[in-house]
Amino acid sequence: MPVEIFKHHLSSNLQKRSSQCQRCFLFKYTNEISQCEVNEQVYKNILSEIKRKRGLIILIVDLLDLPNSISQSWSHLADETTSNVIFVLGNKVDLLPKDNQSYLSDVQQCLENECAKRGLGKHLVKYYGLISARTGYGIEELISKIFRYWSQHGLTLSFVFN
Repeated sequence: MPVEIFKHHLSSNLQKRSSQCQRCFLFKYTNEISQCEVNEQVYKNILSEIKRKRGLIILIVDLLDLPNSISQSWSHLADETTSNVIFVLGNKVDLLPKDNQSYLSDVQQCLENECAKRGLGKHLVKYYGLISARTGYGIEELISKIFRYWSQHGLTLSFVFN
């Protein structure tokens, strides 16, 4: 969201809760997804720093742009030389059409397949989850998984958003 609009919305809690980023606004009202390009070198620099640490890595991907939200370079975060654990979260599950009773398991399977295509298979990823940052869907389960891993392994947390 443009900073001018964000600053205007800071004065009202109701407006903050109903505000959307430009990308979500376009999707909701035009059914189109805007193209976002991020410099891959920026990710590589962040990822090399994370890889040097031992921890739980939480990758949050956009379910509305799934193939483009998963970087090939993420597979190097956890390999035989590191002791990192990866959780992959598909965000914006609340915006997906509920076209059948098993849509959530279908979406999760699609998330796992797209991750596997980019080298983030089940051998690296310990948890795949579906969440909605806006509604809070899936957050309670995520917190339980994080605390379980943290208490069992004493890992630090690193977040990567896309």
